[in-house]
Amino acid sequence: MGIESPKYINITKEFLYKEYIINKKSSYDIAKMVNGTQTAIYKRLLKYNILIRKQKKKSLKKHYCLDCGKELKYYKSKRCLSCARCGKNNPMFGKTKKLCPNYIDGRTLKKNYCIDCGIEIYWKSKRCSSCDNKEKFRNNVFEYKGKPNKPERLLNKLLQKLLPREYKYVGNNKIIIDTLCPDFINCNGQKKIIEMYGDYWHNLPNNKKRDKRRLITYAKYGYKTLIIWEHELKDINKVSNRIKEFNYGL
Repeated sequence: MGIESPKYINITKEFLYKEYIINKKSSYDIAKMVNGTQTAIYKRLLKYNILIRKQKKKSLKKHYCLDCGKELKYYKSKRCLSCARCGKNNPMFGKTKKLCPNYIDGRTLKKNYCIDCGIEIYWKSKRCSSCDNKEKFRNNVFEYKGKPNKPERLLNKLLQKLLPREYKYVGNNKIIIDTLCPDFINCNGQKKIIEMYGDYWHNLPNNKKRDKRRLITYAKYGYKTLIIWEHELKDINKVSNRIKEFNYGL
């Protein structure tokens, strides 16, 4: 057994019973009287088998913000977070006014607009969400430098033979029309596009939906579209006639 501290020697059972039960003092007040700790008093109460009173429940009284009247969770607060940092309550109030003439009562009145479409946006942004997604798409697309596949090479040779310097291969993302990339486009002023469709990929359900949207988008921008399937290249004469009819409007 260790030697008991001198300041706890006078804490007898009779003393604790008198102060805690009869005088109804709290363990905190008794600890102050003997220059001890509340934990030590609590342990002595358990040791002497003195019935410990139940702690009082926290107050159910609601507290509200002095400015906006919003209910506060923490009872010691006087204002909610937004009111505490607004206007003269803001520690930067008065300092920002000297830096920027658009600040009034700690809040900026300057408006910011999208550099592409002109919609009002958050002041830290340069573009709205839709324009920003389009810009990211353009950056990713133009980094891609793909080469034409075998059917596209065959069609390109046929086009250069039938209509030299009329159509150019742009399937490597050289030209983007509303996030869509055509395969061949007329480079002599006519708004005409030729698409090369593979028999496997363009017969998939998801790709069929995308191809319908592709034709609608091209038509919206005034382009006429000719679709040539991979299996049609087996009959070169038939494909040649279709290309001539499409190009000359026959």
